[in-house]
Amino acid sequence: MNCPSKKNLMVASGLVGLLMLASAVASCAESEAGTEAPEPTHPLPDAQADLDAGADASADADCLGDGDGGCTTHELTCAEADFCAVTTGVDSRYALLDVWGTSDKDVWAVGSGGTVIHWDGSAWKGIPLGRRETLRGVGGRSANDVFIVSSMNVVFHTTGVQNGSATFTLEAPVDRQNPNNSQGYTLTKVWAAPTGELFVGGPATFTSPQNSLWRHHPGVVPNEGGAYPWEAASTFCTVQPCFSVNAIWGTSANDIWVVGKDGGLRRSKGPVGGGGAEQWDNIRTTLTTAELNGIWGSSASDVWIVGDEGTIRHWANDGTERWEIVESPTKKNLRAVWGTSPTDAWAVGDEGTILHWDGKAWSLATATLPVGPKPRLYGVWGSGPNDVWVVGEAIALHFTGAKSPMTTKAN
Repeated sequence: MNCPSKKNLMVASGLVGLLMLASAVASCAESEAGTEAPEPTHPLPDAQADLDAGADASADADCLGDGDGGCTTHELTCAEADFCAVTTGVDSRYALLDVWGTSDKDVWAVGSGGTVIHWDGSAWKGIPLGRRETLRGVGGRSANDVFIVSSMNVVFHTTGVQNGSATFTLEAPVDRQNPNNSQGYTLTKVWAAPTGELFVGGPATFTSPQNSLWRHHPGVVPNEGGAYPWEAASTFCTVQPCFSVNAIWGTSANDIWVVGKDGGLRRSKGPVGGGGAEQWDNIRTTLTTAELNGIWGSSASDVWIVGDEGTIRHWANDGTERWEIVESPTKKNLRAVWGTSPTDAWAVGDEGTILHWDGKAWSLATATLPVGPKPRLYGVWGSGPNDVWVVGEAIALHFTGAKSPMTTKAN
């Protein structure tokens, strides 16, 4: 197929021109996408199609509008910006959806098109899986115990990087009652408690019982006697719709917090999984009905949640049983939050939004975003206050220490 260049398509004007632009770029992206990697052995329906090839068409069309700040017109240098883009080698049509690591020399990022990359302290290196599923979450217990999730029957595990490479094995399906994942349920998050218990979560299933959070038991091999490495840990409800897990955080396996739709938050009141009698508080005092996408805390008395429309809430465990409404410098959807202390936290989201908390207020940070539509940013993680990674649509950004003073202007 002979595809017109974006430069030539930019001459289109008016509604018809915008439609022609979006259609042409999306068609070309779809025709080229199949040449990048082998088809997966077990392809799955992708509920986030905008993350793959073709998403840039609508973004380009947005840039032709009247200009609402959604596009970068001048690319900052690394000397000017707080975060600097680092080359990843990832196809420019793909998004990185999550980032996690154990040190400044051991960082993982995953995303669409079966993308897995690893940072060794000096460069990102691609780790081939030979599959094309969208990989939505990464996390683990240690550098030698790492999990990547896509759906309930596509969970990968590795013992880490050895001699510059890593081998991933396919785990047993998370839901043993639905091993073929016939309805395409996804997993989006991996979280390990400080005490080592590992959990994965995602949108609620509609199987019986309805679950959206599972605990992993290491070293357990499935057998006919009943042993199984995964245990359901989230019977949040008995009627539809069940509570979806958008993000997980906690202080231990006995104190887990999960956030989801409509301002919903659940907190465990005791052991979760492992044979314990799980109990969950249905906390509706977040004072918002916005979708909540991220949660992180430095302790049970210092917890942050972020969500759509720039929503930011803080839990201080002050006895009011309410989340404090914290002023946000953005109305963009916020998708993740992470930090190192009560005076150092980061939140990221749509249109290249990066926010920093200094203990007093949230402020905008800057990044070397390329000229054009600002990317959605999906994940943030760091090994310390001067080593923070942010990932998103075709980009990985690195913070190595604040400029003096930290900039607050927008790109």
